Amino acid sequence: MPICTALLKYGYSEFTLEVLEFCDKDKVIERENYYFELFQPEYNIVKVAGQPPRIDYTPEIKKKISDSLKEFFANVENREIRSLSKQGYEFIVIDILDDTVTQYHAIKAAARKLNIDRRIITKALKSETEMIISDRYIFKSLGEMENLGNKVQASSKTISVLDLETNIKTTYKSITSAANALNVYPQSLNTYLKNKSDKPFKNRYILNLE
Repeated sequence: MPICTALLKYGYSEFTLEVLEFCDKDKVIERENYYFELFQPEYNIVKVAGQPPRIDYTPEIKKKISDSLKEFFANVENREIRSLSKQGYEFIVIDILDDTVTQYHAIKAAARKLNIDRRIITKALKSETEMIISDRYIFKSLGEMENLGNKVQASSKTISVLDLETNIKTTYKSITSAANALNVYPQSLNTYLKNKSDKPFKNRYILNLE
């Protein structure tokens, strides 16, 4: 992470932490984007507030991922587990800092062990592109995630999204699917809906639960 590297290189005494502005919860994303545009911070991984970071893997990290997977599946028992994985939600977690691979049978167990929100793990497993979570973990499913997606969405409410720029209204089966389409975390939509803000989400979308 750039800020960690800079702190180690220049020392903590060369950095300060300040509050730029106090604002209402429903304006946090808007104001954060304002300061992003104003200061163009070089240490921020995320360039647009409310969106997950887009990280380009270095050759070293790509090699670690490749080597970890080769080592894991070189084991006959692990290959057999993968062949049975459609019966559950088996997945592995690659720790790029410790060079270890750990298998989990439940998202809840991994979330508790790694101290990561279950929704973030679910998003990482369902993502078409690999994501580095907490600057060290990569989650890879050992089977189909379709059943997982259905389970997550089963108790969700239908949500409609009106794009004010294109005037196109789209209905999604769940907040999670809407969040994936808008490239934001589900919690961002949940918070926005809970606050019942009069302003469009991200100054562009009108959201309604149906």
